[in-house]
Amino acid sequence: MSAGRFMTGLVFGAFVGGAAGLLLAPRKGRETREQLKKELTDTIELGTTIQESYQHVTEQAAELAEMSRELIPPLAKETKQLAADFRFKTEPRFNIIAEQIEKIKKETDAYQQTIKNL
Repeated sequence: MSAGRFMTGLVFGAFVGGAAGLLLAPRKGRETREQLKKELTDTIELGTTIQESYQHVTEQAAELAEMSRELIPPLAKETKQLAADFRFKTEPRFNIIAEQIEKIKKETDAYQQTIKNL
């Protein structure tokens, strides 16, 4: 269902509901006509407001989509570069730590063997 058809149905339904309520209400003809006129004016204003809001939201969504297309690729590129730089800087350190752990493990095994031989 398109937004235009929905809006038409919404405005029409509000008008018909308001008119039916007024016609069935116990009022003088003149009061009923004035109330109908007011309800029609209010319904038209509501429809206009809803339509303007819909257009505004649509425009904002289009702007956001455009900003995303412009900003995300450079951001993704920069993030990948930062990750590569981080890996480049930390990988040697991780290797040194792994070597130290292996050295400690060997020394611990040697101490345990010495303790068993005592």
